[in-house]
Amino acid sequence: MASALDKIKKVAKAVKEAVWGPLEKSGQEIFLMAGQPETLVSELLIHGGRGTGKSEVLIPNYLQHVGKGWGIWWSEIILRREIKSLKDLIKKSKKMIPRAFPGAEYNKSERSWTFVTGEKLTFDFCKTVEDYDEKYHGQEFQYVAFDELTVWPDDKVYQSMRSCLRHSYQPTLEQPLLPPMQTRATTNPYGRGKGWVKEYFITSCQQGVPKFVDGVMDKMHIFCSYIENYKLPDVYKRFLNSIKDPVLRAA
Repeated sequence: MASALDKIKKVAKAVKEAVWGPLEKSGQEIFLMAGQPETLVSELLIHGGRGTGKSEVLIPNYLQHVGKGWGIWWSEIILRREIKSLKDLIKKSKKMIPRAFPGAEYNKSERSWTFVTGEKLTFDFCKTVEDYDEKYHGQEFQYVAFDELTVWPDDKVYQSMRSCLRHSYQPTLEQPLLPPMQTRATTNPYGRGKGWVKEYFITSCQQGVPKFVDGVMDKMHIFCSYIENYKLPDVYKRFLNSIKDPVLRAA
């Protein structure tokens, strides 16, 4: 764990120069650590209300392995159910990536970043299984991420996209490790799909404790609170606390 944390701190220092750094002692740090080869969790959900920084961490979690020797075998897709919902994440990527990885190119029509060393990060939508069949069936990704998982009413798209999680990388002397393949998701605690997400992640394992399957850390969920985000303006925190509906305020 210590070596993984040291790596996280080095990555955080580098990426912080690109206008981002993980919140100290927060769910973001755990999220990044769970993406390291030696502490890898296959499926991970980070959940909580607004102001927690849970969505933006999908990007640096991928970036921490760019330039590590996997090249074209380190490919990510970040999905939303509707393409318009990706605008904010794409905007944040344009702040982070050019300064952290000079030479990376953004393709507006494909909504994708291609890095000098061959890696590729794509933002896209997948509303239904039919979308999956048309656009993704047969493709390979090593990192599949879902932003706001509960907007999908069931797990069909989630499981279909997970079938794309594979690679044909052959270890080399320069990079003897296999790509740290992973599925990542974020969500608020509401939405049409909150039932299946709760059953799949929340009730199947303890918060912050990996569920092991055949000796491998298979699944985990992390809860994060806006209280962790010391960068949030006080006026916004007061707004959150002033919401009268108790269910909505908790969410």
